[in-house]
Amino acid sequence: MILKSAVDYILYRRYRLLDKIESRKFSISIKGFKLDFDTWEWVPLSFRKALKEISDDEYLHRYPVFWQWFLWLFGGFIIESARDLEFEMLSKKTGIPLDKIPRALEVYELLFPLKDGGSWFLKIPGYSSGNISLLKFFSVPFMGLGAFYRVYLYLGDFDKWDSNVNKELMNRLGMSSDEINQLIKWVRLTADVLSR
Repeated sequence: MILKSAVDYILYRRYRLLDKIESRKFSISIKGFKLDFDTWEWVPLSFRKALKEISDDEYLHRYPVFWQWFLWLFGGFIIESARDLEFEMLSKKTGIPLDKIPRALEVYELLFPLKDGGSWFLKIPGYSSGNISLLKFFSVPFMGLGAFYRVYLYLGDFDKWDSNVNKELMNRLGMSSDEINQLIKWVRLTADVLSR
C-alpha cells in the first residue's frame, strides 16, 4: 500500500493534480497556540529522497503492479539459477520490460533503506548455493504460494508434488534437492495455515 501511495503521489505531482486531493495541512491548537504542519514533513527524509530519485523512471506507474505480482504470487523470492526465466515471467505479468525488472526490485531498497546499508534480500543460508533470494521478513504462507505458483508456471499441470516434480525443478530451474525441500516446506506451511 505504501508503494502504491508513493507512486500515486509522484503521478499526482507530475500531472499537477496535488491541489485536487485533500489538503496535506494539519493544525493543532493547544492553549491558545495554533501549530500548522504539512504532513509531508512527517515522511522520512530518506523516503522523500527516494521518491525524487524514482520519479523519472519510465515504468514508475507499473511498480505497484510489479510488487503485487512479486509479493503475492511469486512469494517475495527469486530462484537465482532461473533468474532470466523469473524476470521474463515478471515482465510478462507486469508490463515492465525485462531489462527494467532489476530496477523495479531495487525500488524497494531505495524507499526502505536499512540502517546498516544492507539489503532487504537475503540468500537463503544453509543451502548449497544460496540460490534463492528472499525478501526479509516476508510471510511464509505467501512464500508457499510462490513455490506452488512456480511449479504451476514452469511445469504446467501436475497431480501431486512427487519425485518427478522435484526432478523437473532440478532440470529446468537448476535447483538442488535442499532448495526444493525448502519450497516443499513453504508449501506445507501454507497448506497448514489454509486448513485452519
